[in-house]
Amino acid sequence: MLYFIAAAVLLFIVGVFLAFSRFQPTRNVDRGKFSHWLKSLMRLYCPGASLRFQALGSPVELTVILADAQEVGCQLLLPLVRASWSEACVDGIRHAVMLDEKVSVVADAPEESPSALFGVRVTVPDIWNREAPDVMARVLHRVLDTLGIGSEARFDLVFQGKRSLEQTKQAHRRLKEGLEW
Repeated sequence: MLYFIAAAVLLFIVGVFLAFSRFQPTRNVDRGKFSHWLKSLMRLYCPGASLRFQALGSPVELTVILADAQEVGCQLLLPLVRASWSEACVDGIRHAVMLDEKVSVVADAPEESPSALFGVRVTVPDIWNREAPDVMARVLHRVLDTLGIGSEARFDLVFQGKRSLEQTKQAHRRLKEGLEW
C-alpha cells in the first residue's frame, strides 16, 4: 500500500514538473546572449511563436515574433508596443533601427500586432547560417540603447507558441553531423 502512495506522489510531482517546465522563463540573461535565444526561436518554433524580453527592474518589454518561416528562411518581427516608455522615444527608436540596411520598418502597426506603434521586420534568408540571428539582435540592442537600457542590463526571456517537431529533428540531425545546429 505504501508503494502505491509513493508511486502516486512521484507521478504527481513528475506531472506537475512536466506541465509547468514548458512555460518557465529563462531568467537573468545578459544582452550578449540575445543571438543564442533568437536562434532557438527561428530554428525550433512554428510561425506565430514569440520570444519576450523583459528588462529586469524596468517596464520595458520587447517581443520578437516568428512571423513567417519557409524551409530555410524566416521573417522576424519586432512590434514596438504602445506604452509610455515607447511613445516617449518612438522617433529615436525608429531612427536607430533604420540605420541597418537589412531591416524593414513597417510604418504602421503590423497585422501581427495591431496595437503597436510600428514594427521592425527582419528577413533571414538562411536560419542555419551562424549569423542568422545577428541582425535582429542588433535591432534589439539599438532599441534598448535608445531607451537608455545599458549593456549591463539583465532580462527574463519567455518563449510562447508551439515548437516545431520537424525543425527540432532537423536541428538534432545537424548537431549529430557536426554542423551548426
